[in-house]
Amino acid sequence: MKKLKIMTLAIVLLLLTQTLMAKSVVDTKNAKVKSSIVKIYTVANEPDYRSPWASHVNEFSGSGCIISGQRILTNAHVVSDSTYVEVLKNGETKRYEAEVLSIAHESDLAMITVKDKSFFDGTQSLDIGSLPELQQEVNVYGFPMGGDTLSITKGVVSRIEHQYYAHGGKYLMAIQIDAAVNHGNSGGPALADNKVIGLVMQGDSRGENIGYMIPPSVIKHYLKDMKDKKYDGYPYVGMHTQDLESPVMKELYGLKGKKHGVLINKIIPNSSAIEVLKEGDILISIGGYKVHSNNKVEFRDKEFAHYS
Repeated sequence: MKKLKIMTLAIVLLLLTQTLMAKSVVDTKNAKVKSSIVKIYTVANEPDYRSPWASHVNEFSGSGCIISGQRILTNAHVVSDSTYVEVLKNGETKRYEAEVLSIAHESDLAMITVKDKSFFDGTQSLDIGSLPELQQEVNVYGFPMGGDTLSITKGVVSRIEHQYYAHGGKYLMAIQIDAAVNHGNSGGPALADNKVIGLVMQGDSRGENIGYMIPPSVIKHYLKDMKDKKYDGYPYVGMHTQDLESPVMKELYGLKGKKHGVLINKIIPNSSAIEVLKEGDILISIGGYKVHSNNKVEFRDKEFAHYS
């Protein structure tokens, strides 16, 4: 009986030790992740095109995350028209002066850095992950309104498709999540396996807990574009297309029985398409993706988005 008690006690102690060790590893990972999340304070002088002599100075805050090269990734609208930017590390009280390296208005992305490089001591840069799966759980980090400390909320990926980017006025790929997104969350990352799988950019006031994130593909395009320290943006093909879902239209243009292909019905003057395409052509693929008759491409198995 005594041996049995000793054995039982040993097993309990072993399980407790393993649990504590696992918790220690998780806590360490969480601490490293939290060290990469920052709060951004911006003073901006927004232009007034109706009264250009007027001054409209505003102060607001957003979020960001540290990536490779001692850079901080955030939203364009967080630092747009800024005259002064400061950054605060999570768990600290000292603000550091920052400078804007580049802004991509159309994709609502921006990169900043801190002049005092000691700011990055004890921090960890985050890697950009891959496009999440539908219904995948993510953790959203940031400094939304209602408090000063770091906020972490859980959400689920509910939709991936083209959405209107409010800041740049463009339609690009976006991830919809059901986590609460409030003022101040902008620029904060959504993480899965400690990798950035989205950057919070906007919410939708027409419903509850509807938030939108910039997906990894758009982020990686921006980072690749900026390797030469010059932002080129997105190409504009310059054409209008018409779907060919009607069997009559398909037969008219020789696509009977085929699932892909759309009609080019207008070429924009002086666009990049003017030398290559003409009105009446059938667009059957772009970038290696088949263009289906409803103007969409299959970017992942059974998942579709508009081709442009």
